[in-house]
Amino acid sequence: MSDELDLATVESDRFEPLLNKKFSAVPWEGPVGQPSVELDLVRVVPARLHAQEGRRVPFSLFFNGPAGVHLGQGLYKVLHPQTGEMPLFLVPVASKEERIQLQAVMN
Repeated sequence: MSDELDLATVESDRFEPLLNKKFSAVPWEGPVGQPSVELDLVRVVPARLHAQEGRRVPFSLFFNGPAGVHLGQGLYKVLHPQTGEMPLFLVPVASKEERIQLQAVMN
């Protein structure tokens, strides 16, 4: 069972135990029944900024996905048993023969 995450307030340390774990993702507005793509959470990177009073320190989540699948920039439903379904805006930031890397910025 998952704890519902409030993406407006969740801190980076909530994702650190999920490093190297598998997530699944589908485009937010994709067709019903569209197969999900498996993503691995590979890095959680806090920003070098100081948080404004009453706000969290921004951070980025980096996921690796399969290179053979088109994952364009956009809003995705990203799912993990410990987080539940999260709407994340993913941006491809690197591509190699064996994988594509996507970034979600939490600010």
